[in-house]
Amino acid sequence: MSRLARQLAGPPGRHIAQSSRSSSTHAATTRAQAQAQARTRTQRLAKARVRSDDRRGAASTIAAVCGLGLAGTLLLLNDSGRHVAWANGQADDSRANGETDDSLVDMSKLQSWNHNWDGRHHVKPRGRKTRYIILIRHGQYHSEERDDRKQVLTELGHKQAELLTQRLAEYPWIPTQITCSTLMRARQTTNHIQSCSKFMNIDNSVIDSKLKEGRPFQPVPPARVGIYFKSQVQRDGARIDAAFDSIFYRPGPDQLHNTYDVVVCHANVIRYFVCRALQIPKEAWLRMALPHCSITILAIRPTGYVSLKCLGESGFLPMDMVTTH
Repeated sequence: MSRLARQLAGPPGRHIAQSSRSSSTHAATTRAQAQAQARTRTQRLAKARVRSDDRRGAASTIAAVCGLGLAGTLLLLNDSGRHVAWANGQADDSRANGETDDSLVDMSKLQSWNHNWDGRHHVKPRGRKTRYIILIRHGQYHSEERDDRKQVLTELGHKQAELLTQRLAEYPWIPTQITCSTLMRARQTTNHIQSCSKFMNIDNSVIDSKLKEGRPFQPVPPARVGIYFKSQVQRDGARIDAAFDSIFYRPGPDQLHNTYDVVVCHANVIRYFVCRALQIPKEAWLRMALPHCSITILAIRPTGYVSLKCLGESGFLPMDMVTTH
């Protein structure tokens, strides 16, 4: 090799050192990139795990607060831990709207559901049928009278009761039991119902004094008459609560068919029953209005869950026959 070539080539081992340094630099860069990618994957997995834990925690909270139980939790999270379509749909909608937080609502601060509201939550096995409670307000009556024996239905009240009976006859079910208040206006309305050929053979009929009208709870906001007397609320409330307990309870395992219990009573009683059955504040009962001869239906499942099917239905009455007073 010429001197010039040796000078250009440099001292022996120079290329080897340069190649070694280049390889070391490349390896270090590769290791740094791999470590960065690993950190990124770890961070993504950690975030995904947090979101999954948050959602699982929310699902558990929903199950505990709303009473979904194991089945309800499985509706929220499938076996692979991924969310069902509705939850993903909500997240997709949030992202489409420019929202970045797709976590579920925190249910822990909301009102919880009392699973043992009827004292029968422990009963196992559970049945499969439903108890329907059909609450009916009596027809219009002579409210100007103070004596119950004179507080009979008006002419319009009788017509309302006749149309009510026709409406009940259109339902595909027959009442399992008919219970009515002892007050005259409720008994007269019940007589109209029992005069229908479809309901004549109902053996189980009950007249219950606990269903009489009253003031079950202090309403908020207060009624026009102002604040109720405490003694009256305690007396009427205890009586109407006892009526609720005798009527509202979940079906047992021995119930083989759906049942339909018709209860003919009064507006205050019905509104209070609805509040108690749905576990909403009792003081809200006066915020609802119920026409005469209107129909309110609640369904009680074997799990103890209660749903309101209709409130104060009076569409079967012509508009000029709809009254509340």
